[in-house]
Amino acid sequence: MTHRDCADAFVKFDLPDSVLAHCKTLGKSPDLLYCLSLLETEGVCCVPGSGFGQAEGSWHFRTTFLPPEEQMVAMPEKIAKHHKHFLASMCGSN
Repeated sequence: MTHRDCADAFVKFDLPDSVLAHCKTLGKSPDLLYCLSLLETEGVCCVPGSGFGQAEGSWHFRTTFLPPEEQMVAMPEKIAKHHKHFLASMCGSN
């Protein structure tokens, strides 16, 4: 596999104020918790955008897709599924 066999993505996501407030009570960055949850629930490894100097109040993660092309089509579905799960789990924690 060469470097040309992968795709990098810097994904922006939105979080409601209630989730941001809950993350603050935990003393954790929202993008860090999001990335850890994405790894735990979907097996997708990513890096919080705060490590790349994202604008304050915006949330991102960076990932590199390395699977075979036929498996890459499932990635947006996995990320969307995770986003719903993350919001439900964080809102339910309040």
